[in-house]
Amino acid sequence: MDPFFSHDGAWLYFASNGGSGRGGFDLYGVMIREDGSFGTVLAMPVTVNTAADERRPALRPDGQVLLFARNGKGTQGGFDLFVATAQGRGFNAATPLPAPLNSAADELGGDWLGNGGALVFTRVAGGHSQVWQVGCDYGAAAVPLALSFNTADGQTGAPVVDASKPSEMVVAGQAKSPKAGGLDLYRLRTPAVAGCG
Repeated sequence: MDPFFSHDGAWLYFASNGGSGRGGFDLYGVMIREDGSFGTVLAMPVTVNTAADERRPALRPDGQVLLFARNGKGTQGGFDLFVATAQGRGFNAATPLPAPLNSAADELGGDWLGNGGALVFTRVAGGHSQVWQVGCDYGAAAVPLALSFNTADGQTGAPVVDASKPSEMVVAGQAKSPKAGGLDLYRLRTPAVAGCG
C-alpha cells in the first residue's frame, strides 16, 4: 500500500503487512534500475519499523528526511506523523512531530512542500478526512487547505506533490460540483509557504 516514488525516480517506497516485517504494516524500499526493473525489496531499519503500524512514506525532495505515519505507543492518539533523517543508506531513529501538529485525530501521512520542511497532510477525525498544511514551524497550528470541498464533514486526503512539476499537487476528494462520482482526483496549485528556508 501507499506507494511513493522518490523525486529522482530511483526508489519506490511503500507499506506492507506481508509478514516479513516487525509487526503490522512496515515500510519498504526498492531501487528502480535504469531499465525500469526493480532491485531487491529492502525493509526499513529498526530505527523506522516497529511493532506498530508504519504507513504512507514520503521522502523529502532532497532525499534527506523521511516522513511517515505511525500508530501505537508514544502518539497523541491513533496515527501521528514521524520523521527520520537519512544516515548513509539508512535512517536515524524516527521522532514524532510535536503537538499541535500531531493531535488526538489521525494524521495519516502527506508530502513535503519543498526542502524547507513545510508539509501537506491528511487528518482524519470522526470518520471524515481533510487536507491540512503547516509551515516549517511545527509548533504552530496547521490550517486546512483552502478548497471548497476540503471541509470538516467531507472526505479529502492523500496529498501528493508532483515531482516533475512541484508547483502542482494532487488530492483525492468529493467535490459537490463538478462531481464525476464518489472520490475523485484533483490537480491544483501547490500552496505557497512563507518563511521556510
